[in-house]
Amino acid sequence: MMKLVEPKQDFDGLNQSWFTEILWSFRFRQCRRRVIQWRLDAEAFERAVTVLPRLGDFGDRTYATAQVSGQTWIVRERFFHGWPDPPRFAFFSLEDNRLWAAADFADWPVAWRWEEGPHEPEKGPDVLQGAQP
Repeated sequence: MMKLVEPKQDFDGLNQSWFTEILWSFRFRQCRRRVIQWRLDAEAFERAVTVLPRLGDFGDRTYATAQVSGQTWIVRERFFHGWPDPPRFAFFSLEDNRLWAAADFADWPVAWRWEEGPHEPEKGPDVLQGAQP
């Protein structure tokens, strides 16, 4: 006789409800519209990982970080992306040591720019669709 298997409720390890997932998606849509100067700050990611250790599981490297209105924004890049793999980037926003928003996305938002100076990503986001040089 086969035993019924209960579906997992926590698919990614962040323990969010469906309501929280929708709220994060809405918040990310708002974040995409803001003009942000991104840079690469490895220490910002390390501080975030001490609060939420699972962040390191989302992506292969930290692509960009920003401090926005008291929040730490982090974008992680996946080396293997596109169907059937997840989108290229994972976005996280932390506020007061808790996750405020999280989302996967494929195309770099038009409003997001790099600060002047050298960047860790060899080609930088200027080669991504929608970004300005």
